[in-house]
Amino acid sequence: MKSYFKVLLIIIILAISVKIYSDSEMLLSGNNSITYLVEKNIRNVSDTVESIDNIIIKVKNGLRTIKRLLDLAN
Repeated sequence: MKSYFKVLLIIIILAISVKIYSDSEMLLSGNNSITYLVEKNIRNVSDTVESIDNIIIKVKNGLRTIKRLLDLAN
């Protein structure tokens, strides 16, 4: 279970890093203001956390289903 959370943490860090890099590229091109980029990154992090919550719920449901199937097999 610890490795699962480590993988999730790595995915979150990579997603945020890629997003910040792409936003900094847009900033250098002069298309957006810093305030807009900060707000956008906050929304993206929030969406990422919600997505991770949904993934955790699906994994838990999948594990329950597997447990039920194993119980039925015994």
